[in-house]
Amino acid sequence: MRRVPEDDALLRIAQGFAGAIRQSIPLARSAAAVALGFKHLDPGGRMAEAILNNVSGGRHRRKATEAVERLAKVPVLGAVERGSPLPERHLGLVPAEEQGDLEALRAGLRALVEEVDLEMLLEIGEEAGPMEPRDAPVLPEGSADIRVAIPRDASFCFYYPENLEALERAGGRLTFFRPTEGERLPEADLYYLGGGYPEAHLEELASNRDFLEGLRTAAEDGKAIYAECGGLMALCSAIRAGERRGMAGVFPYVAELSSRRQGLSYVRARGTAESPFFAGWEVRGHEFHYSRLVPEPPGPFGFLVKRGTGIDGRHDGLVQRKVLGCYLHQHALSRLDWGQRMLETAR
Repeated sequence: MRRVPEDDALLRIAQGFAGAIRQSIPLARSAAAVALGFKHLDPGGRMAEAILNNVSGGRHRRKATEAVERLAKVPVLGAVERGSPLPERHLGLVPAEEQGDLEALRAGLRALVEEVDLEMLLEIGEEAGPMEPRDAPVLPEGSADIRVAIPRDASFCFYYPENLEALERAGGRLTFFRPTEGERLPEADLYYLGGGYPEAHLEELASNRDFLEGLRTAAEDGKAIYAECGGLMALCSAIRAGERRGMAGVFPYVAELSSRRQGLSYVRARGTAESPFFAGWEVRGHEFHYSRLVPEPPGPFGFLVKRGTGIDGRHDGLVQRKVLGCYLHQHALSRLDWGQRMLETAR
């Protein structure tokens, strides 16, 4: 039996795949399969219309629309073309506050929905019955009288509003500042560094030595610091995103940006005995990050991760004295005493 040369074997395999593809359902028609799946997933619901996404041109739109309407019996309300007219970066859309030309932003939004019948969409919404709202959880009040400093600018822009409300209701006196624009680190009992885009503003952050050295001094003095994702990166010795710039140096690791997503998940974790804030707590939140810490830290860690990636797939939350830096974004409504615990640690 003659041995088939490797190149010939690969060619035959490719030809076989090509033949199978020619006989399979055209890709545009697979939109009907998706629509049917959603239509039958919840028999108690009603799929009124469909909006096609990631469409590449008029021909693709016509074929996919015809397939969904004829095979799935679902009217198509319009389509969103492939390629967003809005500026994007690795974590999603560029925040509106970073876009100087608001008219250009509005034009991009209009272009995004140009092929969607918005008037019909509103009419469909008016046909829906009223939704019975659930009772909103009540955040506990306190009188802790703790000073809380929070950076809030282009580098640190992701905070759940409920987290800030929880801190205020527990007795926190919140002060916001803009380190990316050169503002100094305020005097406080607790520093809460949220997520955002420090890697996109390396030069500005690295040049604000008062902010970075102030964080390091606060950590050494035993002040309470809680940092999430972008905040964790700022507490490292440096951030490398193409170029490398020095940061606060509270943790002796480099936060290194990758072209691949390192973590994307809803998170469930348990606070370890080493956690200065949440020892023994079951916590929930989410993570979404492209950075990793180099070299991989050995600990101590503040969380055992039950679901999610964290720092090494099993742990999250670097700990040093009363500093906790993690990739996890917690949500205060998952533990109504979250704000109280934060301020108690600072006290």
